[in-house]
Formats: sequence, structure tokens, C-alpha cells
Amino acid sequence: MRSTKSLISENAKEIERLRAEIHGAVATRSNSAELRRKWSNACSEFHDQYPKLFFPGGVEIWAAMMRRDASALDTGIDFLEADPKFFRSGYMKEYLWGRLKGAELSIVQVERLEAVALGWLSTERPNREFWAMASFLRIRGSELVWARVLQLAETPLITGSTKATWLLASRRNVDVIGWLRDELWRLRGKPWDVANIRYPL
Repeated sequence: MRSTKSLISENAKEIERLRAEIHGAVATRSNSAELRRKWSNACSEFHDQYPKLFFPGGVEIWAAMMRRDASALDTGIDFLEADPKFFRSGYMKEYLWGRLKGAELSIVQVERLEAVALGWLSTERPNREFWAMASFLRIRGSELVWARVLQLAETPLITGSTKATWLLASRRNVDVIGWLRDELWRLRGKPWDVANIRYPL
């Protein structure tokens, strides 16, 4: 039997395949009526399939997740664990972290989300879903996971150490994004200087 995470990964590939069909047809759509039909059909297929593919169970289960229905919480966590990359998936992850932050979660579910958060320290760019994850961890993270974040932050040579300092700062309600912006702005016109983007512990 196919797992939910396998389904998520397969669906993500199909979404990107359908999207590639649109991009492949768009450049030549004005060359003939047949090519315009090909592009139009690719657009129609994408818009028809996306609501079925973007989340396991489609729009219905996504809506249940947004309502924080207990029956859909594990599917939302599966999605974050699978961490698919497809059109609009970043927005979806951001929404999921936000909804899960206020959901009634079991200890096991929180532990699963903490594992995702620690994994993202070494794999994710600091994009919008990263900051949504930081907001979740600030509110729902256990002392055990924060001890692990501190351990990472105190070991500069480990991948993810810099982002661990950001998580610790965000736990203290520091505007980390604003601090990073100011640090990079400080270096404007100073090619001899180097940004220190590790937030001081």
C-alpha cells in the first residue's frame, strides 16, 4: 500500500510535469491554431488536476486541515515531512505551520513537527515557510528540542548552526528578518567587509 508521503511526492512530480507542459507550449502558442490549442489544453489540464493533486485528499482534506480538524492533522504533518517542492507548495507549508501552531496536537505529533524543524535547519533556505516554522517552534517547541537547537547554535562548523541562532533569537521575540536586513544594509558599499549573519548568542 502506498504511503501518504509517497503519494505527496508523486503528486508533486505530476504537478511539475503538467506545469512544464504549459511552459513548453507557451512560446509557440501564437504560431498556429493547433499550437494554441495545445497550450490551452495544457492549461486546462493543469487547472483541472491541481485541486486533486496539491494535497492528499484534495480540497476537502485541505479545508479540514485549515479548520484544524483532528482527522486531517496527520496529513498536514505528512506534507511537511515529505517537504515537496512544486508550484505554490511554499505558501502551503507556511499555512500548515500556522494552522498547526494553534491545533490540539498529541505529544507524538509535536515530536514529528520538531523533527521536521530540526531537519529544515540543515536543508531549507530561510524562506517564508522557514519563518513560519520558527513561529511554530517558538510557541510549541519542547525544552528538549530547544536544547538541541542551542547545541547546534553553539557549534559554528555544523550545517544549520547559523539558522539555529536565528531560532534562538526568534524565541526571544527578536525581529530576526529585520536584523538580517540591517546587517546586509550595513555592508552596502563596503566590499572589504563580510556579513556576520549568525545572531549573537
